[in-house]
Amino acid sequence: MRTSNSSDMSRAACLRALLVLLSGSVLVCRPAVGQQTTGGAVAVTISVFSGRKDPEFAIRDAAVLASVAGYLKTAAPYRGPVKAPIIKSTLGYRGTLVETRDAAPGLPKGFSVYQGVIEVRGEQVVLLADKNRGLERRLLDQALASKAIDAKLHAQITTGW
Repeated sequence: MRTSNSSDMSRAACLRALLVLLSGSVLVCRPAVGQQTTGGAVAVTISVFSGRKDPEFAIRDAAVLASVAGYLKTAAPYRGPVKAPIIKSTLGYRGTLVETRDAAPGLPKGFSVYQGVIEVRGEQVVLLADKNRGLERRLLDQALASKAIDAKLHAQITTGW
């Protein structure tokens, strides 16, 4: 009879890891050294392709999340002729969608950004102005930094703003 259960614990950890891999779940790695994180995270999708999966990435960096929350907090109501939803079914770049996966301070459960308009989804849809497309550019820059999109696609999307 064993007096230590460390072998059983190791076996249980291996079985849990195997279950996660077999279930198709995504394992989250630790952030890079020097990167501060919060308990929150957001999933970002760049809606650009037709017929193939759109680029996706996650934001966990506390400074980036605070910057995004700051854009939303200071955005004025949008007063233009756009109707929700702002993401339309067209060819080419259609906007950026953000979904809060974990509680992220100052961020709604979901919002979209396209052509100077922020559509915040909740109990009611609220349209905000994205002054100089600052939030949209910030998210696209993060997509480039995370390698979700390459420099060529980034330039195609942002050229002519």
